[in-house]
Amino acid sequence: MANTLSPSDLKRYAKEMRKLSTQRVRKPWRRSSRPRVKRSAAEKSAARKRCKEFCTEYSAALAAARDIIWEQAIQLREKFGCHSVDYYYETIMQQSRKTVNKRPATRWNAFIRQEVKCANDALPPGTEHQKAPAMMKDLSECWKDMSKDEREAITEDAIGDLNDHREMKELSQRNIALAALNARTGMEIIVLAVRSDVDHFNQPHVFHTERARDFFTACLKSSVHDIAFRLEGFCVVGVKGLARTHIEEVIQLKRQISELVLQKLQTIAAPQKVSRMYYQNFDTNITAWYHIIIENWPLEKFCAPGDISSRNELSVLYCAWDSDATRFRRLTDTEFELWEEDRFQAALALQNEATVQGTHNEATVEGTQPSESSPVTTDTAHPNNTDPQTQPQLDANPRPSGSSQPRGRKRKAPSAEVLNTVFSSNGDGVPVQKKARKERSDKGKARGPRKKVPADAPQESEVPPASAE
Repeated sequence: MANTLSPSDLKRYAKEMRKLSTQRVRKPWRRSSRPRVKRSAAEKSAARKRCKEFCTEYSAALAAARDIIWEQAIQLREKFGCHSVDYYYETIMQQSRKTVNKRPATRWNAFIRQEVKCANDALPPGTEHQKAPAMMKDLSECWKDMSKDEREAITEDAIGDLNDHREMKELSQRNIALAALNARTGMEIIVLAVRSDVDHFNQPHVFHTERARDFFTACLKSSVHDIAFRLEGFCVVGVKGLARTHIEEVIQLKRQISELVLQKLQTIAAPQKVSRMYYQNFDTNITAWYHIIIENWPLEKFCAPGDISSRNELSVLYCAWDSDATRFRRLTDTEFELWEEDRFQAALALQNEATVQGTHNEATVEGTQPSESSPVTTDTAHPNNTDPQTQPQLDANPRPSGSSQPRGRKRKAPSAEVLNTVFSSNGDGVPVQKKARKERSDKGKARGPRKKVPADAPQESEVPPASAE
């Protein structure tokens, strides 16, 4: 089973990454004059034995203290009874998490640090250094004798050094060995340590000297920490992971667009219920049933989000629907009647064109002109007129129920603008995809009545084969 990350783990990693850091190189600032004594093997063994005994006794004392606290939690449970024993135990063990306010550096602090440092620097090598508490009385009398301007003048540089020292102690990275190597040999060092698994929570560790940092900033136009984060991303997922991430983003965009479009369609179609969005035959499945059209379609092609492979086009489409730049609009009753009538006329004209084309195919195959049995009717007032384009057609198809036009009224030509149900941002119609219908098996063949064969005519099987002489 693949390892999964819980939301608490992700929050923990984000919290670690939000820690403050500094670009200052950590330097040694403690001075120790205690001599180092090299211990023998027996002394080391005795020290390990004492440490082990101490750990055992300390663990037993902690266990006894926890047992006492557990008993107190049981008593609280029996007294109040609102929560479990674990709840009261954790409440007793909980400590305050309030951030302790740190006092800012004052000129008095900077003066003490400056004077103690000057006094210790004047001592000969090997002499024990003085501490601030031992010099506090003399420093206090000297501080009181100075005026405010004198205090500011003497601590003008010391206050900045003290702030930098505090920042270095709190935020700088601890790598004394590499810093000492740089100080002794002058070698410029860069160390990048990153994780290679999503189950790890350590943030990238960076150590660099000042000149090495300046190289990244001046030549690569990027900081060392940015390079470390990029290295971490490459080590965790790699190039294949990046490609997979792009595919996942495209799939997620398609799903979001589909859900958003269906939600907007259901909203505008209420109280009617719409189960799905149709992109093919949109006019038949959506406009004809719910009187709804689309305005300001942002792309050149009207299709489903699943048929779009470009991430940029998907982003444009999602932003257009999300900002209501692309929207559904319900037709008024007058607009829908006009659209339905024109749609009926367009379908009728297409059917007549197909019928005339079939008639010409029959005449071409048989070598004859259209006869009286042709479905094309001739004008009785002009019998010589044989142009099928100018002849009136039979109203063989039923009229739509929503049309209020009388049967004997002359119909006008269909309007392409009204027939469109999807419009672009400049008002032009966007073609709606139609589902391709299966072609007839007898396409292009004559479909007239079959010729009758006389009964006395010899069958093909009865004809004697020609004799070869």
